[in-house]
Amino acid sequence: MLLYLRLLKESLSFALNALRNNKLRTLLSLLGVTIGIFSIIAVLAAVDSMDKKIKEDLSDMDLNTIYLIRFSFGPSDVPRWKREQFPDVTYEEYEYIRRSVNNIDKMSFNVFTRNENIKYEDKTVNSISVTPSTNELIDIEPIKIASGRFFNESESNSGSSVIIIGSEVATGLFGDVDPMGKKIRLYGQKLTVIGVLKNKGKQLLVKVVIFLFIFQLIF
Repeated sequence: MLLYLRLLKESLSFALNALRNNKLRTLLSLLGVTIGIFSIIAVLAAVDSMDKKIKEDLSDMDLNTIYLIRFSFGPSDVPRWKREQFPDVTYEEYEYIRRSVNNIDKMSFNVFTRNENIKYEDKTVNSISVTPSTNELIDIEPIKIASGRFFNESESNSGSSVIIIGSEVATGLFGDVDPMGKKIRLYGQKLTVIGVLKNKGKQLLVKVVIFLFIFQLIF
């Protein structure tokens, strides 16, 4: 037992002497260990925060919702080159499915387009995600209106030139002025603002604009 204690004492003494005699090496070693530990903590914190954010966003989605698009979000036996040749779902197909398929609670037709610039007088907000949609979208997606309203069935069927904008878009175009009833320009057309989406931090809906006039242009 005494032999083990003596070996332990000598080992500690040797280690302390080595640390005293190699101060630079000791400092660099401690710095490396410290940086490594903080890096691991930072990565774990970021992953945990991202996991919570994803779960929070997905919690608003209805598990009974089905998205019908030409793209594949998972593994597929169909070659990629062939999938890229698939046509987009048309508005006529949307209407046919709505008439023919039973037990569908709500069904919405959406057009995913490239980002666009939106203007009001001399002000412009760039790279805005635009989603032309039918009125049922608000019953399917967790869209929250801060002010104004969403478009109704009559406006949807007639393709009225109305638009709902995100909170960042409203701030960028109008500042503190109420945007309700104002006419903004998109795709070379004037659209009337009837609603503003609720600010949800950095989520997608903050900068998105949803409108109907595109149906008159496409269909």
